[in-house]
Amino acid sequence: MKKDPITDSDFPWKIVCTGGGTGGHVYPGIAVAKELKHLYPRSSILFIGTEKGLETKIVPHEGFTVKTVRMHGFKNKGIVSRLRSLWLLPGAVWRAKSYLKAFQAQVVFGTGGYVSVPVLYAAYLLHLPTLTLEPNRQAGLANRLLAKSVDRIAVCFQESALDFPEKKVVVTGNPIRKEFYLIGKTPPPDRGNTWNLLVLGGSLGSQSINAAMIDALGELKALRDQVVISHQSGEADYQIVKRAYEEQGFHADVCAYISDVPKVYAKSHLVICRAGASTVAELQASRRPAILIPYPHGDRHQERNAQALVDKGLSKMILQEHLSGQSLAEAIQDYIKQPEEFAQVWSNHNETHSLTASEKLVDLCLELAVKHIHRVAPDM
Repeated sequence: MKKDPITDSDFPWKIVCTGGGTGGHVYPGIAVAKELKHLYPRSSILFIGTEKGLETKIVPHEGFTVKTVRMHGFKNKGIVSRLRSLWLLPGAVWRAKSYLKAFQAQVVFGTGGYVSVPVLYAAYLLHLPTLTLEPNRQAGLANRLLAKSVDRIAVCFQESALDFPEKKVVVTGNPIRKEFYLIGKTPPPDRGNTWNLLVLGGSLGSQSINAAMIDALGELKALRDQVVISHQSGEADYQIVKRAYEEQGFHADVCAYISDVPKVYAKSHLVICRAGASTVAELQASRRPAILIPYPHGDRHQERNAQALVDKGLSKMILQEHLSGQSLAEAIQDYIKQPEEFAQVWSNHNETHSLTASEKLVDLCLELAVKHIHRVAPDM
């Protein structure tokens, strides 16, 4: 009797993950890849991204192989940039096809972002099964373009299901690293007389959040002996942010990029951050209160992501147009003066699921892969 690949932990699955540019499109793929390797150690995972995306740094650091195609974004770009992206598209599809054939992929999983378009379309042309993840409350352009050609569409918010063909949609949630779930099972560290603040501007940093936080320091002088700040500034503002904390006399650990985000989440009492889909999922899993400052440009999808947490009473939001040193300082002071409000909300936030998003997505990938394997090799 032949073994069912799904129940055979020694089966050598071959799965391709594509998506990148920012950490929000890279880390969901990493989470799914790690879950697959945990369940099926002989599996092989290939990532396909772009040369300039963060995936070229993050993916090798996490122990996986990444290949690249030449592709530029086309959303919120001028006509010249859009034409250049369209000009690059056929070459990116051709190169992606060569990677998929050489790797002998069994399924292709996309995590969003412009690079997923040529790779998932290449898979479609090769008759490989495809799954794409829509992490935001409002569907992104790449996934709307791919909706007709992919086999399944995983969504994180029920509302975004309305943007896609109903028969293709599965609600999975956003895959994040398991460490965040472990953080959520334990309360924040005993603060004593000290509050640990974590300031994040996304994987590339945020000049707006950096500037507002620097301006807020003057308003927070009375609290400088009560707060310890971890701040991810991005490369461009690193020296400016570091100098500002030193000049104002605050205890701060400033990093251009924080590689171990779960570690700093675990010791934080309050997170100040954007509202990307991965960040929202990490906040919910780790049960850390937050002041959310959604990235305002484009279709304002981060505002809708943030509103989902605000509606649940899990976070507060400052819109970019209302962001200033004063508004940010006031939000921080309100939290420190009335911590019971957040503490009570997060202690009562006990959403549990039988499977994590990563586990659900691995199941979907393997379900599609098995159908492909039986189609191309019926005797297996």
